[in-house]
Amino acid sequence: MSNSYEDKKAKLKASSEKYEAAFTKDLTAVTESATDWAGKLFAIGGGMLLSYLLIKQIIGKDKGGKDVQVAELHEKKSGVETANILLKSLTDKAALIVLELARQYIVKLLANLPEKDVEKDS
Repeated sequence: MSNSYEDKKAKLKASSEKYEAAFTKDLTAVTESATDWAGKLFAIGGGMLLSYLLIKQIIGKDKGGKDVQVAELHEKKSGVETANILLKSLTDKAALIVLELARQYIVKLLANLPEKDVEKDS
């Protein structure tokens, strides 16, 4: 009887070791994949933050309040309005360029994702 228990115990131990090895292998693959995704998300998030900060710097902040409204009235009366329209147009175009560059970078990054996954599976 003890022989059959020893055989069952050995089989269960071998099976346990096999499952442990498979689990470790899968966990390692998931960890590597998560690390890879985290790096990509960090790069995308950093690019978006950088784009936002650049656009915010280019466009500037509205100070709000009566002083701004009074200053706008004076600018309209003095003929500076055309210069402001030109400056606003240029800043809008610069913001669009920065956003387009960020979009192209993200598209390129996402296009390369399946290629890397296929290489890991091989």
